[in-house]
Amino acid sequence: MQTAHPALRANCGAAFSVADERGEEALVIIQEIERTERNRIDATEMKGLIRENVTDQHELFARHIVLIRPGTLPKTTSGKIQRSLACRMWLERQFEDLAAGADWIRNRSSQRCRAFMLAAIPSDILDGQARAIVDEVGKVRVITGQRVVNAIVDEIAMRAAGHDRAQG
Repeated sequence: MQTAHPALRANCGAAFSVADERGEEALVIIQEIERTERNRIDATEMKGLIRENVTDQHELFARHIVLIRPGTLPKTTSGKIQRSLACRMWLERQFEDLAAGADWIRNRSSQRCRAFMLAAIPSDILDGQARAIVDEVGKVRVITGQRVVNAIVDEIAMRAAGHDRAQG
């Protein structure tokens, strides 16, 4: 996964599972970003790239991804990553997520995505259910990236035009 982008520091990432609010297992990834790259990357895109890479390579969904500064992932004196300490630090919210400063950008991007989708759906089929779907798709974009949203928008437009892919 760390070879997916030059901003991802090699041998400076940890993956572990935690129980979510329903007691189900959730994958967490903590990854250091190269010092020279941390102000140049789009954190949302980087998380999407990591999530996509993990899914492709391991068929797992990374629920939580935290991008951190170099040298902040706990290691032993011999350089081994201390996963249990990293897990505890994550649970105690001790990692500073480099993407946290980009939250306002992500929210504005989701609002633009929602406005685009609402404009793409003909007004005669735009009911409460369609609006709820659009709101959920905006949330999906943050998790999966723009490609999935584009596919959903295309599907909505096809159905609105009377072309259901299931029917041919």
